[in-house]
Amino acid sequence: MAAKKVAAARVEAVRGDVTREVEQLFRDGLLVDLNIGAWTGLVKNTKEDLGIDAGAELPEYVVGLGMKRLCPDTLASSWMLHVSRARGILYSYSFTRFPLSGGAFVPAKALPVIIEKLEAQKAEFDTAWKTMIANFDTMRDTFIKNAPADLQATLRQVYPSKAVVEARFYFTYSAYTVSLPKKIAGLKVEAEQEAMNRFRDELDKRVEGFLGESVKTLRTKAADICSTVIDNVRSGKTVSQTNISSLSEFIDRFRSLNFVGDKDIESRLTKLQHDILDGIDLENLKAKGGDKGLREALAAACDDIKQAAEDVTDVSAVTGEYKRRIVL
Repeated sequence: MAAKKVAAARVEAVRGDVTREVEQLFRDGLLVDLNIGAWTGLVKNTKEDLGIDAGAELPEYVVGLGMKRLCPDTLASSWMLHVSRARGILYSYSFTRFPLSGGAFVPAKALPVIIEKLEAQKAEFDTAWKTMIANFDTMRDTFIKNAPADLQATLRQVYPSKAVVEARFYFTYSAYTVSLPKKIAGLKVEAEQEAMNRFRDELDKRVEGFLGESVKTLRTKAADICSTVIDNVRSGKTVSQTNISSLSEFIDRFRSLNFVGDKDIESRLTKLQHDILDGIDLENLKAKGGDKGLREALAAACDDIKQAAEDVTDVSAVTGEYKRRIVL
């Protein structure tokens, strides 16, 4: 009987740790949801547009009805570009497979950077579509006038009003946390406890998987960028300031995203940044006869990081250390 009580106490302790792990995750970061809407400048074709009777079935050779453009592609791209960039920023500074919701998990260190970058894209996005709205009537009339004569009446008929188009645009983002349920209403005590235990057991697996996936994702990105550097160097390409800036920016991003604490890879990347990248004077190197020494040093450092990042045998030790810090 005593043994059963001890075992049950151990199980409960583990489940309690799951709650603490989730609480710690939300001290280390937040979930961020990005919500953007925009007018694409497109409208679906109708069957009549393709010469097909409205009540007829689509012929087998017709795959979809396609779209009609209602404004120049370059104009729509002036705001859609910033939609794409904003989503790319969130993807670059977050982990998207969080076990408790569909939001993207952004480590606390990365939040100031991601907010600054999203605000910059929002400003560009707003400027682009508001400029279009200010000139909406002229834009619409000019576009229809330049269309083939037999399509002008159709375009004018399907064209949305200025108010409808304006309502399509929005750019918002929010940060939030989630908490675990303390009880399940409507169940008897034993059934509720059993359901909560199953929930916490499943959550424990998901949190463990999320932590491991977060470490592996960062390592994969590190290995990928190092592979690119190695390939460029060994093919004889000259090291440019853009190359140096991109690599240094990635290292800064790695540090901001490394909430689990992958100390080995971070220290190798930081050493590369401090020993080789910081303070490089490419013009001076070229004046002294080229960048061969720099390229060799870069290739050697990146090869070392790549090999370490591709070895994932110690990932469980990294995540285990994170969980032990929570318990302590």
